[in-house]
Amino acid sequence: MFFEEKTEENIVKLIKELQSGTYRIGKYTEFYVYEPKKRVIKTLPFRDRVVHQWYVYEFIIPKIVPIFIQDSNACIKTRGTHSAVRTVGKYMRRARKHFGDYYVLKMDIRKYFYTIDPNILMSILKKYFGDKKFLDLSEKLIFEKGVDKGIPISNYTSQYFANLYLHELDNYIKHELKVKYYVRFMDDFVLLVENKEVAKEIYIKIEKFLETNLKLELNPKSKYYPYKMGIDFCGYRIFHTHKLVRNRSKKNMLKKIKLWNKLHRENNLDYEAVKKSIKSWKGHIKHANSYNLKSIYLEKIEFKDKLESEKYHMSSEFKKDVLQNLTNDEKVSILHDLMKEDKDIKTKVYLAAMVKYSRVNTNKIASSIYKMLNPLDNDDVIDFTINGGYDFSIEHDASFDMLNYLLDDHFIYLNKFKELKIKDVYQKYLFGILKGIQRYLFESNSESVHIFQDDLNVIGSNLFYEWKEFIDNADEIKRAELTIRGWYGYDF
Repeated sequence: MFFEEKTEENIVKLIKELQSGTYRIGKYTEFYVYEPKKRVIKTLPFRDRVVHQWYVYEFIIPKIVPIFIQDSNACIKTRGTHSAVRTVGKYMRRARKHFGDYYVLKMDIRKYFYTIDPNILMSILKKYFGDKKFLDLSEKLIFEKGVDKGIPISNYTSQYFANLYLHELDNYIKHELKVKYYVRFMDDFVLLVENKEVAKEIYIKIEKFLETNLKLELNPKSKYYPYKMGIDFCGYRIFHTHKLVRNRSKKNMLKKIKLWNKLHRENNLDYEAVKKSIKSWKGHIKHANSYNLKSIYLEKIEFKDKLESEKYHMSSEFKKDVLQNLTNDEKVSILHDLMKEDKDIKTKVYLAAMVKYSRVNTNKIASSIYKMLNPLDNDDVIDFTINGGYDFSIEHDASFDMLNYLLDDHFIYLNKFKELKIKDVYQKYLFGILKGIQRYLFESNSESVHIFQDDLNVIGSNLFYEWKEFIDNADEIKRAELTIRGWYGYDF
């Protein structure tokens, strides 16, 4: 009998079993998935999945999640892949300031979910929690009859248990190895350290800790290398000023487009499914420097007329008829609107056109940045939207994070201007950023600003070297230097 056929009756029965301790887990069903690689998936009957979901909300979220460190990003509300990527970018900028030419350790675990030791996982739970009923139920959910290693990847509880398992590694890295710049998303983690010698030493220590304490092995692809190579993490290639979409993501999308075109020619394509897939892909790449990538890839689609006539490239009519009839002020106004919203792919394409044909108004940029950063606009929290659809509610004491989020986005535009070789626009835009931050610093609460002095120094240094790299005018370089020096006595 299906659980859903008598839902209320079965739920009452399930509650009694849980209360009396007589609940027994059902039998797993196995099947394989082949994307992105072949994996065995085990699923439980519906009644057991109900228990797993209840367990997460009753025990895991209130009891386990609060012990995770700040730089653990999986299975935590308000964090995730994009949070992890932003943190890596922020730490790269800080490490560059503190260490100079630093080293990256990029590591992950070999066959992670399949090699977790259930006995060690239970010992970790017992270390943090003493509730017997909680531990008894946890044991039933963790152990699978006849299996002495691994936890089923499809169970709702498994991702939380897996995150807890590596919480031991988090504590070791942060408290024993004293690594300041460390970010983890599930079994993928990044460390930024002073030099090659330190990187090699830490690599060996982490490898030994995993084998001895958690019975895990590092993936052979784990490595350490100079930071200038960038960091491949959570679907992006991250650099200290920008991030790109991973090559694997691009290859997978090309494969999909080829298959879609083939099915379209055979009149056997689900266009609604394609729309959802494209929307998901755009949602991923919009967080990277991907203006050309979108138009190049989506232009390969042979059935654009079936997708509600969405424009995947900028028409010549827009260049000739629209831009030529706008005043400079109107262009600047549109430019700022496009920066704040990303309703569909054409807005980014139009932005590329706009910067080619417009002169950027420094004062307007400075004003908009100041308004976004000013922590006095609201009494309790500040709600704002940055390009790409990021929505944040940031409390006053986190106002520096707002600055970082905003600058991440502005660095994307700076790189676009650099790519288009528009020095005058690049110069005015960067100076607008400097002025906006300077105004923010002088008009904000000075006490709170001093808390972030080291972080401001990192930003100042990055902006200055960005400027110096692209602008060859000595007077403009001096102008930037003097502006940054005004940030509460910043010195190079």
